[in-house]
Amino acid sequence: MIVFFTAGALSACEPLSQFARKLSGIEANRQAEMSQAAFPSPARTQDQLIRGVYGELTLDVLSMNNVEQADFLRDLLEGLVILDAQGNILPGAAESWESQNDKLWRFHLRPQAKWSNGEPVLARDFVDSWRKLAQSDSPLKNYLSYINLLNSQAVMARQLSPEQLGVRAVNENVLEIELDKPTPYLPKMLAHAAFLPTRGDMPTEFLSNGAYRFIRKQGNRIFLNKNPAYWNEANVAFQSVVYEKMSDDQSPDSVDWLESPKNTSQATYFPTLCTYFYQFNLRDAKLSQRAVRTALVSMISSQYIVQNEHLPAWPLSDFLPRHMQTEQNQEWQPSVVEALLQQAGISAENPLHITLTYDRGYPQENIANRLVRTWSQSELIHVTPEPVSFAALLEKQAKGEFQVIRSGWCADYNDPSAFFNLLHGQYPDNKTGIDNAEINQWLEQLLTTKTEAERTALYQKIQHLVKQERYFLPLYQAQRAVYIHPSVRGFDVNNPTSTVYSKDLFRSTELPNQR
Repeated sequence: MIVFFTAGALSACEPLSQFARKLSGIEANRQAEMSQAAFPSPARTQDQLIRGVYGELTLDVLSMNNVEQADFLRDLLEGLVILDAQGNILPGAAESWESQNDKLWRFHLRPQAKWSNGEPVLARDFVDSWRKLAQSDSPLKNYLSYINLLNSQAVMARQLSPEQLGVRAVNENVLEIELDKPTPYLPKMLAHAAFLPTRGDMPTEFLSNGAYRFIRKQGNRIFLNKNPAYWNEANVAFQSVVYEKMSDDQSPDSVDWLESPKNTSQATYFPTLCTYFYQFNLRDAKLSQRAVRTALVSMISSQYIVQNEHLPAWPLSDFLPRHMQTEQNQEWQPSVVEALLQQAGISAENPLHITLTYDRGYPQENIANRLVRTWSQSELIHVTPEPVSFAALLEKQAKGEFQVIRSGWCADYNDPSAFFNLLHGQYPDNKTGIDNAEINQWLEQLLTTKTEAERTALYQKIQHLVKQERYFLPLYQAQRAVYIHPSVRGFDVNNPTSTVYSKDLFRSTELPNQR
């Protein structure tokens, strides 16, 4: 998913529609009018986890539009796969899966997977949920086509019936997923919260198949209890989870976990699957030359920018996140810029004229100003700053009306393919004009590889060539801040997925926090 983000906050490339965010279901709004004073903060105990949130939560998967809501729903609902503390794929509601050609997949549900009312989780529950998603107005439905689900585009456009969507129940415990092209990394993609199952036939009760079940909403708090029907209930430490809505000026000390605290002095920083970079338009006659791109990139130190802007980020020399890089992230080293530019026919009499497009606001303007000042140190480079509104930035990028433009990318699953796919000459989000025959061939080969070793070898080739060609000016990998009470354990600070389940957390009496 292409994104344009600031330090500490992410904005999708297209603003999500405004959804109804109020809880519905059992007692959801029964006490919404009651004052917060009537419900003092729950005391921190060994058996209770308190998670703070700043926004409204929802029990409707189709209305989900932020990390807080996804965390909440993942406590209640479990998809076919889940993530471990490091962000790796584990079996969830499905205990196993297989595919002969990476186009037709079969997921085998756990016999012991049950809804909170004791009824079994069935393959048709996933079929019904995905069909409902395809017929909805939710932007989340685009993930059905993102995973290459057969007929997803036509079903979403209502040109085909939901029954023709490429998902079916072979029997009660076997779910078959048919894709329109091989996708060997499908299981990683299915960890997204858009694919959580729901039971829509129980209007008076919200059913959970996850580690916790919904109990009630009281004022600004939502109470969950451990789900006794959950297949792995014995390994869930906290008996209850309380989600408490926080005010902006409220201290996080009263909670155990808080995403993006307003005061980050006590925050723990996790990596993300988001990188920040500038894109070169290869349709431009000068920027299509590798020597020109190399000269521009070699003049910029990402480490200098990150340090001087005090960004919660890691400097990068590659547009991939650090943990995905197969080559060592080398320190910045200057090059002989004039010699490179002269190779492209650029001289004092014929200087390089470039327009730098970026959106207004922090840290975009500061970073852009640093780029302009640095590049302008060469008499062979003349830079014109072009600050625009965020909407104008999106429009210019979509139309290809730029030379060098501020950009970024957030992956929706933890695999290099989520970044490399945008390099293909035919990929819709390829806005730079990259159309390298070798990269296109390697990306096509990725779809038919049978082993992880083969894919890794292709990833290495692609990464090396992208770095060699200087298609991007990489700057940093964003981090996310989380307040975590010192007694909480069960997480890994190197997890880049932004997914931490309450079921994996536990409380320790040992201090200080040992992570």
